[in-house]
Amino acid sequence: MCGITGEYGADLDPEAGRRMLGRLTHRGPDDTGEIEVGDAWLGHARLSIVDVSHGHQPLRNRQGNFLLVGNGEVYNHEEIRETLWDSRFRTNSDNEVALHLLEQRGPDALGELHGMYAFLAAGSDGSFYAVRDPVGIKPLYWAHRDGNVR
Repeated sequence: MCGITGEYGADLDPEAGRRMLGRLTHRGPDDTGEIEVGDAWLGHARLSIVDVSHGHQPLRNRQGNFLLVGNGEVYNHEEIRETLWDSRFRTNSDNEVALHLLEQRGPDALGELHGMYAFLAAGSDGSFYAVRDPVGIKPLYWAHRDGNVR
């Protein structure tokens, strides 16, 4: 169980994001991370289960311009990893597979993921994705406030 939070919009308030992240530390007492990219701020509170030593989030692509924070488990991450030949993986994390899948194949490829998960991804190009498993096993709540999505 981890906690993810983020904000997307023209008038980011990283302090508000940090307050949200602080309220999630009970979901992930092992580590926290945050980053601002493009029009987005992402935060993660981690409970270490998979790839304990290398699972710090936010995860980023090789160029550092596409990032992801996630919670849950992608059951078929090993099979998908084998199809992402152009990716340089830094971890064994199933969430890193989701990062590279979304970056390389776009949102239409999200149907390839099987599991219980929720994640936020953002790019320096202004892209932003809020994704959860189709059944909603891992919750993902959002709000539209003051012109931003939180």
